[in-house]
Amino acid sequence: MSEYVQGNKKVGSLMAIDTKKLLALTESSQVEMQQLLKVLNIDSLMKLSEELKKIKGQEDELANLSPMLPSYIADLSKKVTFMIGTVNSAKTHASNRSKELEGLMSVLK
Repeated sequence: MSEYVQGNKKVGSLMAIDTKKLLALTESSQVEMQQLLKVLNIDSLMKLSEELKKIKGQEDELANLSPMLPSYIADLSKKVTFMIGTVNSAKTHASNRSKELEGLMSVLK
């Protein structure tokens, strides 16, 4: 590390950039992004959400099974929909950061 001096005043310090370490960490992060995208596959949850939305309108039938079922289904449907949105957001972030990491790797190589 070397000092950065402006005039007679010490302003900060400069560090040598370890490009090999940065490249290795970037490559590892890229692998993690790809793994994250694979893990965030929620097809069954999305199908469940569709089914919950379909049966939500059948309050009489649901109430015949259990009086609390209509409100429970409505609440669960709302929470599952929110979770799907959160997962989709995480997938978008992982995909975008993956592209950015690819750009960084091409600069470092």
